Amino acid sequence: MALKIDPHVHSALSDGTDSPRDLLEKARAAGLDVIGAVDHDTFDHWEPFRVAHAALMSAGVRPPAAILGTEISTSVELCPVHLLNYLPDPRRSNVREILKTAHRDRRERMQRMVAKISQDYPLTWSDVEAEITGLTPGRPHIGDALVRKGYFQTRSEAFEKVLNPGSPYYVTRPVVDSFAVVEAICADGGVPVLAHPFSVTRSKRKLDPGAVRKLAQIGLRGIEVNHREHDTSARQLAAELAQELDLFVSGASDYHGAGKPNQLGENTMPAASLRQILAMGASPLLGELPLG
Repeated sequence: MALKIDPHVHSALSDGTDSPRDLLEKARAAGLDVIGAVDHDTFDHWEPFRVAHAALMSAGVRPPAAILGTEISTSVELCPVHLLNYLPDPRRSNVREILKTAHRDRRERMQRMVAKISQDYPLTWSDVEAEITGLTPGRPHIGDALVRKGYFQTRSEAFEKVLNPGSPYYVTRPVVDSFAVVEAICADGGVPVLAHPFSVTRSKRKLDPGAVRKLAQIGLRGIEVNHREHDTSARQLAAELAQELDLFVSGASDYHGAGKPNQLGENTMPAASLRQILAMGASPLLGELPLG
């Protein structure tokens, strides 16, 4: 039986809209065998996923197994780069120390954006805080506040109109160096993977393939090829780099729940890539793979 693996999904503990339990149940309904629980810039979703997984098992429901990790926002020469950190040892603190600073900078950045947006769309920081049900605040929460106040119909529309990098309301994300993060992930026993590196929608700055080669030299292990933000040429480039640099290939939905079109399982990871993650990671898979 071929495993169906979606290794890049988000819960309400960062900028998704589903609780860990709801996300596991939806993933099961979508026919997934494994998900990657990689909420943004935090490890605080790990225990809620463990609790939700155990509760479903106790109720006689077999949820998908979960690769626990985190998605970390970084930058190479002002180009945004997202890194997935799979199965690190949670007792090690190299990445956690980086994230402490990132959390503080993320909140300050959001407050500056809200101040700019409020000049044209009456909005307060309290309005945004009311949308932050999880542990990691981000632009999606500003979008949700704008939707709730009736300025836009959906989170995606809010991003298109006011939250995208070309908007006059946009505030540049503080830089977290990609190379330092890859080194920290490796020091923590995690498996670093590039997420949607050649997205055609996220930034006008495009990641130089030379940067991918340098990241591979210091420990990068995998690269997302199949992602809805990769057009045909982006997928081809990512696949060529994977072959050249001996990186395992991934594909994922980047599911966030309501407000984004991404659907669970719309892109998936080969089972061979999952086996590499399990062999290299310092932490075990949450749950078991199906037999057969």
